[in-house]
Amino acid sequence: MHPSNSLREMLSIGLVRCAFLALAAFGLLFSAANANAACGDPRGLKQGVAHKMPFLGHPDDQGGQNPGNHSIVGLWHVTYTSGGELFYEAFDEWHSDGTEIESANASPIEGNVCMGAWRQADGGTVHLNHVGWTFDQFGDSTGTFTLTETNKVGPNGNTYTGGFDYKAYDADGNLVFELTGKLTATRIAAD
Repeated sequence: MHPSNSLREMLSIGLVRCAFLALAAFGLLFSAANANAACGDPRGLKQGVAHKMPFLGHPDDQGGQNPGNHSIVGLWHVTYTSGGELFYEAFDEWHSDGTEIESANASPIEGNVCMGAWRQADGGTVHLNHVGWTFDQFGDSTGTFTLTETNKVGPNGNTYTGGFDYKAYDADGNLVFELTGKLTATRIAAD
């Protein structure tokens, strides 16, 4: 005995509805994901500690720098924390022309290279205005962010410490998130 045409139609409509509901649920699952920010996402603080890097000098080494040199120019390994938790870490390159570029330990899909402009103040203090783009989980741009820092180069010129203020903005320029914290950096020497 074969099902009647009306029963076949009802089964067909039921399957279409189930498929539609499954697709809608799948879409909601992915649309609820947070936006990601270039050079790190503060809404997803990393657990644990920063990577061990055997090629870094010790903070008390001269590393080719003159004692008392307060120049931030060079290549650094930087660790950012907020509330005692690792925010992210990066390689940060400061140029003598007042520009800076950073490669964050983040997925390239999220955007892990960003740049900034800096100026030196008295006593080895450096002010940075760092900018970048924010993205969703599909790689679509969702806005921008700023990361401002005030850093102090150590007396041996091979470390710096400071504070940062991270602000994320949507595509219309509205502030959607802010996070503050501390950072520490160690110079990466040429040899």
